[in-house]
Amino acid sequence: MSTAVSTRLQRLASRISRRKMISEMDDLLQTRLKRSLSTFDITLLGIGHMIGSGIYVISPEAARKAGPACVISYVIAGIASMLAALAYAEFAVRFPRAGSSYSYVYFSVGEFVAFIVGWNVLLENTLALSIVAQTCGAYIDSITNYVVSNFVRENVGRLVAMPAHSVNTSRSGITGLVTYLNTEHQFLVLVLMAVFVVIVLLKASRTLLVGNVLCGLSICLLIIIIGIGIFKGNFYNWTNSNTGGFLARGWQGVFKAASICFFSYGGFDAISAAAEEAKDPRRSMPIATIIAMLIVTMLYTAVAGCLTLLRNWTQIRMTDGFPEAMNYNGIYWAQYIITAGALCGMTAVAVVTLYTVVRISFSMAEDGLICPLFAKISKRSQVPQYSTLMFAGFSALVAMFFNTDTTVDMLSIGTLTAYMMVTCGLISNRFTGTSNLSALRLRYFRRFESHLSIIFNQRTYIFSNLIIIILTSFGMSFFIQGLWTDSTYGSPILLSLLLVTSTILLAVLQEVPDPYQSYKMPLMPWLAVVSLVFDSVLISTLPSVTWIRFLVWLTIGTILYATYGLRHSKLEMNKDYPISANETS
Repeated sequence: MSTAVSTRLQRLASRISRRKMISEMDDLLQTRLKRSLSTFDITLLGIGHMIGSGIYVISPEAARKAGPACVISYVIAGIASMLAALAYAEFAVRFPRAGSSYSYVYFSVGEFVAFIVGWNVLLENTLALSIVAQTCGAYIDSITNYVVSNFVRENVGRLVAMPAHSVNTSRSGITGLVTYLNTEHQFLVLVLMAVFVVIVLLKASRTLLVGNVLCGLSICLLIIIIGIGIFKGNFYNWTNSNTGGFLARGWQGVFKAASICFFSYGGFDAISAAAEEAKDPRRSMPIATIIAMLIVTMLYTAVAGCLTLLRNWTQIRMTDGFPEAMNYNGIYWAQYIITAGALCGMTAVAVVTLYTVVRISFSMAEDGLICPLFAKISKRSQVPQYSTLMFAGFSALVAMFFNTDTTVDMLSIGTLTAYMMVTCGLISNRFTGTSNLSALRLRYFRRFESHLSIIFNQRTYIFSNLIIIILTSFGMSFFIQGLWTDSTYGSPILLSLLLVTSTILLAVLQEVPDPYQSYKMPLMPWLAVVSLVFDSVLISTLPSVTWIRFLVWLTIGTILYATYGLRHSKLEMNKDYPISANETS
């Protein structure tokens, strides 16, 4: 009995850890999608996915958590995101597929972990799209003097969460489902989502053309906002001791703000998601990733600095922080520029977000892990039309029934989890290739290899050290937050030594040569470990309720994988899946 159970468990472990393999690089360049995107297109795609609602929604929230030091929060989040982006770029060059982080983890770690990453990314992008639609609807309602919300309140019924600009609501209206809607202007979400769907259902090149135009306009308007902040800002808002000075909330506040700033940078995975439609992915992916991240980091830091210079951080309003700050300084005409920039930026973000989530679901469906309906492509536009409609509809429902406060933290935890899994996968792939090696290969101490291989194999050795690094980073984060004060067993020096030791144990491994690789993340594994430390510290600052929601979502995904994905996976049906060149060498 025990032998049979052991055999079944071994078989299950083998099935959930199986990885996609490739025989030749040309296999990866073949796709049912059309390769029509240039480096310029992909760069603007990434910028367009990052500069939008992140600026107008997150900047006031970050200022509330960190004070004027939110500029440091954006720099920290930008550095961590850049490190993760370098890992994404290497994977995008090696595996130019539409699934982004999902595909990369599938190639490097295993099927179950890849499914969980893909499952989280689908949620992340769906929530991001709902936030964009909500914010965009609020801005449109604002510039029309609240015509939509007033009309809804008078003619449909009095809804929950009425803003301060309410009108006479003596007419009873209709009660029922609308009572539970988020705010009155959420009816605009349906119209906006329909517009987003129409744009995304165009051919990829036309979709990107619309996104590029909107992205360009948004950048120009942001530069104007930065110029206003430089000339009209007051540095007393940064030095005022009555409100805490520059580090008003301390370093704890800086790191808490940095954890939500990841929502602002999370769009760079759109670059990787477009790899399957890039004309030359080996050249375009690293160039587009680095340029987009540098531009966006500078823009975010400058805009956040201008906001806190124009208005004391204690008085920044969450809903309309930028327009109110301009009005406070007597720059009334600037609110129209801000509104125009917000609408351009958020529309670009919405289009790119929907584009990204559709491509990732397409990749998962092609692998057999979710319903094949998500992989059906329109013959006319060569776009996955059914998944476009389904995700847009689901995002509209989320936007109508949930506010942004309940979704931003979920976005951050999903983004950080994907970053960590991709970084771990990259380290594994660099030292094991795409093969399942049993020997532990070291750069040094070669005479000990035969003895060590009895206890360890390459993958368990790598992931054991990665787990130690992540747990150590969590411990260091608890010290930063003041949650762990045991100086005997929790010494920061001891944790630092443990972290460095695990990194050195990874550094002595011998890299697997890859003849196809034209770009690699530099200073491996040191930069990758720094990225893991950043991500681990920031994810540990998120509130416990976010972790509970996240675990619920993971449980649902695990059940779906166990009941459908495990049996319908193409690797399950095709036992003779091609192996990689590394494995045959």
